[in-house]
This record gives sequence, structure tokens and C-alpha cells, in this order.
Amino acid sequence: MLLDLPNELLLAVAQHIQRASDINSLSQATKQLHAVLSPFLYRDNIRRHGASALIWAASYGYDRTVELMISYGADVNTRDKYGVTAIIEAIRHGHTNVVQLLLKNRADLYAEGQFYGPALHEAAREGYEDLVQLLLDNKANVNHHGGEHGSALQAAVYAGWTDIVQLLLDNGANVGAPGYYDSALVLAAVVGYEDIVRVLLANGVDINAQDETYGTALQAAACEGQGKIVQVLLDRNADINACGGYYGTALQAACAEGHMDIAKILLEKGANVFLEGGEYGTVLAAAINNGNEEIVQLVRGHMS
Repeated sequence: MLLDLPNELLLAVAQHIQRASDINSLSQATKQLHAVLSPFLYRDNIRRHGASALIWAASYGYDRTVELMISYGADVNTRDKYGVTAIIEAIRHGHTNVVQLLLKNRADLYAEGQFYGPALHEAAREGYEDLVQLLLDNKANVNHHGGEHGSALQAAVYAGWTDIVQLLLDNGANVGAPGYYDSALVLAAVVGYEDIVRVLLANGVDINAQDETYGTALQAAACEGQGKIVQVLLDRNADINACGGYYGTALQAACAEGHMDIAKILLEKGANVFLEGGEYGTVLAAAINNGNEEIVQLVRGHMS
């Protein structure tokens, strides 16, 4: 019988079983088989499957499995076919206990996958304030550049996590550092998070910083129809006639995108209707291209 075989022969049999699931089923038959085959399963996964079980366990929060995989020699920084590591999977799913275990075993804080940025960036984007603090406590560089968003700060801004934005700033995040957008303030204006706009302004961000696409935050807000943010920026003395970006000025952006209410606000606040530049050259051309006759008449009324 199988159970009468010595452990060495049981392991030899296991080596000829192709599917890990079959070995696992066999290991569940008796305590003896489990004691012999369980370590074999872990080592076999490391040898034949690149320690994929480590990433799987991290994803589901199985800290004991993570611990055993590491104890049997799994590389804590092994990657799946998309370049994702165990610590990124643990962070994405909010498994603080697994993240702590991986950090204890020197997980790479700056490893990036095909679709995911470094550890701090992912924690910031996913909204796990406790994990952001844990990573900062473990010396994660708050200003490390990389990933889809460029910085942890912009990842948090993009996702709308005001408390995490403040936490990162409190821990030395460079409020003016470029990321995917040239300015975190421009990003906040684009996505429409008024509270984050206020936090960034309170922490000294350059209100007139330029982004290659949107120009200033004011132009970004005008372009995307973020009227409340337009008002916040104007109340903080944003340059209403700053030139740059795709549309040239905030007024051109508002007219080109058909935002009548914002165009009115800008004109009432003294926006120069004669400034030239941007995709359409003039404010009037931008308004005409949009096709909103009310905006066209509004602009013409301020040109006379």
C-alpha cells in the first residue's frame, strides 16, 4: 500500500505527479501524507511555478501561507507574468498583516508591474491610509517617481483621498513635483475634487503652475466644467489671463467646451477677450467652433 512506503519513495512518487492539485488532494488523505507532501508542495511551487503561490496567498490575505512560502525559500520579490509582486497584491486588497510580513522579509518597496506602480503609490491610490502610514514608517520614499501617476501624491489626488493627500504632504511630499500631470493642482482641478484643491493651496502649491495639456489649474477647471473650483482659484487670485496649454487661456477653454456659466464668471472677473493663442487662436473662434450661439453672443458682447 502507498502508506507503507518510506517517505523517500512517497516524495519520489509526488515528483511524477504533474498537477499540484492532485498532490494536494493526496496530502489530505492522512496526517502522514500531509506531513510529507505539504513541504514538497511549497518547494515544488517555488521550483516549477516561480513561487506563484506566494503572490496568490498575498492577494487573499493568507499570511500563514505567505510565511511558509518564504520559509521554504520563495523569493519575496518574485513577480507574476504582469510583473506584479506579492506586496503589491497585498496592498491592492488591503491585507495589512501580509504587508507587514513582507516588509519584515525585505520586500522591494519600489517594484512596479505592468499595470501597477510602487507600493506607496498603490496604497495611496487604493485609499488605505493605514498602509500608507505603514510604508512611510518603513522608509518608503514619499517622493519616489514612477508608476501610472508619477507620484504617490498624484495617485491619491486622482482617487480623491483627501486625508491621504494631507498625510503625504505632512510626511514631506513635494506639492509641486510633476507626475502624470505637471501639477497635482491641475489634476485636482481636472477630476473636480474641491477639498483637495483647498488642501494643496493651503500647503503652498503654485496656483499658476503650468501643465503641458491643460495650462494652469484654472484653465483645467474651466475646460472640464468645474465651476466651484474655478471660483476657488479665482478667490485665491489665480492668473485669469495666464496663457498655455491646449486652449491657450481659461476663457478659451470654457468657450471651446461650451461652459456658459464659467465663461460668464471669467468675463465678469476681467478675463481678456482679445488674448490670442491655443488651438483656435481667439476666444471668439473657440466659441464659434463649439457652436453655442449664446456663448458666441456673450463673447461678441464683450468685444464691443
